[in-house]
Amino acid sequence: MLTGDKAETAVRIGAESGITAGQKAALTGRIIDRMEWAEVIRQASYCSVFARLTPSQKGILVRQLQKAGNTVAMVGDGPNDGIALKVADVGISLVNNSSSIARKLSQILINDLTDLITILDGAFRIKNRVRQCKLGRILIIVFSFIYLYFWVGSKFL
Repeated sequence: MLTGDKAETAVRIGAESGITAGQKAALTGRIIDRMEWAEVIRQASYCSVFARLTPSQKGILVRQLQKAGNTVAMVGDGPNDGIALKVADVGISLVNNSSSIARKLSQILINDLTDLITILDGAFRIKNRVRQCKLGRILIIVFSFIYLYFWVGSKFL
């Protein structure tokens, strides 16, 4: 969760929305300025709330998370979210409550935040099915090679 809001507000909203699991603290833009980006990304595996971020910090953090192998979806509503919306893998904004800049930079427009839950649920289902398909294909290939090895081997023995 990346926000320009106060840390206390961000932690409360994160807990209420289920984004964070009992997390009591947030990394702030001021703290991040004193850290190396590698350390910030390492901390991101423990801390999922980043507060008091500037627009450029949001964009840089999205890029760094992507470099670390993460797929990033950004939900934004104002011009201050523009950089992060543009560089995120998926930009999401509210149809009626977002600035025109945020809407233009988003790939997905939703009516309200409950739509976001539906989108995320669908995304996780697709991700799990793709993972299952990959495993299935790998097993088919492995067993095909085993079958061919024994079939071809028996012809020449």
